[in-house]
Amino acid sequence: MNRRVENLVSINHLAASTIFTSTGLAWRFPTVEAARQHLRKYEKLIAHWAASLGASDAVVGGGGKEWPVLPHLSPDLSPEVSPIAAAPTFKADGDLLIAQHWLNAPLLDALMELRQTPGIAGLVNWQSQKQVVLTQACEELTLGEQLSDSLKYSRSDYWHRPDFERFERECRQALNQDGSNIIEFRYQAFDPKSGGRWRDIVASYRFIDAGHLGLFQLARNLSYRPIESPVTA
Repeated sequence: MNRRVENLVSINHLAASTIFTSTGLAWRFPTVEAARQHLRKYEKLIAHWAASLGASDAVVGGGGKEWPVLPHLSPDLSPEVSPIAAAPTFKADGDLLIAQHWLNAPLLDALMELRQTPGIAGLVNWQSQKQVVLTQACEELTLGEQLSDSLKYSRSDYWHRPDFERFERECRQALNQDGSNIIEFRYQAFDPKSGGRWRDIVASYRFIDAGHLGLFQLARNLSYRPIESPVTA
């Protein structure tokens, strides 16, 4: 195996076991020895990847201990990790807001797509119906006082109930789980804290099969307008 392929294999392994936090990257293991082995094998790649992503910190932990890794670029690794460099930043003023979540290759691809394509969009965990990634443009539709509040709620908490039930049925009937098609859906939603600030929203959806991590949806807003009260069909 040549060096470039070996490094790409290592990057794919890292991606499959990474926790993305609001400030950086983390790897958690059940034992101290497992964490140390991971650190010994991947410390150079971890440091380079963290710096490439704009992360402010990287941590490997296990058995109650943690080892910080200082993000820094390694020139000899740049060609191998360049595909990863398009992934999101983790600064408060970055392009994406990411809830702490395990990620793997399909979800990393979705994050890169969200960052590269501007607009009101995000990634939703289909099982929990919670948003786990939001673009900065989602501030226009923030639930609560700040964008991070929008990561707290399930869609069932702020969608008009008949619309949510119809949406679930339509997704199961018309949306391919392999992500090969897209549907558009119109619904009414409100601020879950106040019960007001109703909006009529149209968005597109497609599934992302993340393997053992479950099913996700990539959602993109197409239009929205304020309404005084929900309009039932």
